[in-house]
Amino acid sequence: MFAANDTAEALAKALATAAGWRLTVTSSARLSMGMDDGELGGAYSPPRKVQEVSGSVFIVWEDGTVSKGLVSGSTIEQLKTKMSMWRSAAYRDDDAAHIAPLAEPAPVGLSDPRVAKVVQQSPRLAFDTLTAIASTARKAGADNVDASVACAAGNTVTATSTGLWVSYAHTSLSCGWVLNKSFAMWRLGRALETWKGLEPMVASTGEMLAASRNRVELAGGRVRVIFWPAVVDQLVQHYLVHNLSGDMVVEKRSRFSLDQFAAGHAAFRNDFSLELDTTIPMAPGSYPCTDEGIPGSKVVLVDGGRLVTPLLNTKYARKSGLAPTALPAAGLSPGYAGFRLRLGEPLAYGAMLSSADEALLVTGVLGMHTQDPVSGNFSLAASDALLVKEGRLVGAAKVVISGNFFDILGDSDTAAAVHPAYETPALAGVCRVEA
Repeated sequence: MFAANDTAEALAKALATAAGWRLTVTSSARLSMGMDDGELGGAYSPPRKVQEVSGSVFIVWEDGTVSKGLVSGSTIEQLKTKMSMWRSAAYRDDDAAHIAPLAEPAPVGLSDPRVAKVVQQSPRLAFDTLTAIASTARKAGADNVDASVACAAGNTVTATSTGLWVSYAHTSLSCGWVLNKSFAMWRLGRALETWKGLEPMVASTGEMLAASRNRVELAGGRVRVIFWPAVVDQLVQHYLVHNLSGDMVVEKRSRFSLDQFAAGHAAFRNDFSLELDTTIPMAPGSYPCTDEGIPGSKVVLVDGGRLVTPLLNTKYARKSGLAPTALPAAGLSPGYAGFRLRLGEPLAYGAMLSSADEALLVTGVLGMHTQDPVSGNFSLAASDALLVKEGRLVGAAKVVISGNFFDILGDSDTAAAVHPAYETPALAGVCRVEA
């Protein structure tokens, strides 16, 4: 894949007269296919292979103004026009008008040649994986199956006017399924193993579907709720990532202040920690450096319940007087983007479920985007909350679950459990439930 290098070199040459610049260019080939309503291909997910070039550029001009631009496969042919357009769209942002000094990128492996072979030569494995998902789902009792698989192989160049030039190969895989439009699961990874061992996971989704067919009535009140890892991911994104983001902290739109970070404020239980690690080999959220040239690294955000640092790009690092940090990989949920949440001594997910005398397992919620991230309050609908009795799924009900996420994290009775398919743990805590 030479397109990324060719485009990056052409851009760097054109930008030589600017006061400063940085760019990221990715060339990739992607193979995807899906199943809609049990039909292979379908109107919205036909088998297809796409090759593309994408990326971004940031320019600091001689007069101190800055421009942002997008890069595509046509950038080299249209470079003169692009440069003129970017120059005409310049604006002033003195805090952003800086390029990070040269720093050594993190050495992290991100490519599986077996995946590249599937993308470029042998797509049969993708069809076989999709077929295995659908077959297992039907055996598990699903009347309707939506599923998808995708994989990609590419190369990325990140470069800056301060001397950084890093080029690296990467691969990615994904697969997911939704049974009867209700119960879903996803997997993301970089190695071929992401597509292996799916049958038990699909079967467990089928068990949830089977239990949901028995509708039950609940009295409501204060109930122990087990939040499925994918739901915890949504809660972490909406409440924790928002309030730990440097722009929110600096602009005073977070529940936490810069002074609280400086003082190591005790904001959570003393056995709670949250970190971002973008250097785990073959992890979906790992990378050598950010688009700004900041090396990938492990960033401890909360340690022993105390605030350590917000997530800071170069602009808000300057505004806060702190060092810039690695940032979560764009477009991925927290667990896949590199976040690691720990709360106490976690159980195994199976042990949490089997030890529950009575609880609600919530695998999906509606209305997250309407909640106030700063207060932590939530009131969320769950159309298929699963009733757990004596460790077994026995039925389902439509409920509204309310509470405060920060209070749940601070409650000594809240427990975490590790699920083999997710980096983010399941969480069990007490909420208000209305049937």
